[in-house]
This record gives sequence, structure tokens and C-alpha cells, in this order.
Amino acid sequence: MTSPSQDEVNELHLHLKMAVVEQSVTAIGKQVSDTYEKLEEIRELIERMVRVEEKHLTLTAEVSRAFTEIAGQDKEVKKLKAAHDKAVGWISAMMMFGSILSASFLWVMNTELKPLLNLPQELSRQAYIIQEQQQMIVELKRSRVGK
Repeated sequence: MTSPSQDEVNELHLHLKMAVVEQSVTAIGKQVSDTYEKLEEIRELIERMVRVEEKHLTLTAEVSRAFTEIAGQDKEVKKLKAAHDKAVGWISAMMMFGSILSASFLWVMNTELKPLLNLPQELSRQAYIIQEQQQMIVELKRSRVGK
């Protein structure tokens, strides 16, 4: 077996370097490919985060609108409660006035009008008395005329 020539050694050395460079390039290509895949995953994650943030902003705006509406309704409820309280006050006053009016009416009925309720009976009694007196007058006149 003969020893290889310098050219053969150089050629082998070159092939070896090329194989090492090729492996390095392949490894770098794999790293670039892996990095690209990772970047693609990161891009997708960022897009999902953007969509989630958009939903979050929309939800925040909706919650803010809901709280604003609740505050407005709370003001309306307070206005309605104030109106209700005022109405209750008026109703209480009217009921008190009605009670006073009713008591006054009963007093007037008992003191002033009750005697008037007996008026027809009293008039009938008076009419009967007058009729009797007229009959007595007629009888007295007859008895005097007859004398």
C-alpha cells in the first residue's frame, strides 16, 4: 500500500472540509427553519393576543356602557322614588283632609241636619194639630151659629 500523494491528501482534506461545511450549512439551515417555525408560532400567538385584546377592549367598552346605563337608571330610580314619596305625602294629606271632612260632615249631620230629618214627621204632626184646631174652630162656629 502506498501512501497518498499530497494532492490526494489535499483533495481528501477539501472533501472533509466541504463535508464539515455542508453539515454546518445543513445545521444552520435546520436552525433557520426551526427559527422560522418558532417565529411563525410567535406571529400566530401575537395575532391571537391582538384578537384577545380587541375582545378585551370591546368588553371593557360594553362594561363601561353598562355601568353608565346603570348609573342613569339609578338616577331615574331616585327620581321615581322622590316622586313616589311626594305622592305618598299628598295621598296622606288628602286622606287626612278626607277624614277631617268626613268628621266635619258627621258633626254637621248630627248637630244641624239631624233635626231636619225629623222635619217631615214634625210637619205631619203640626199639620195634624192644625187640622184638629181647624176642626175645633169649625165646630165652635157651628155651635155659635146654632145658638
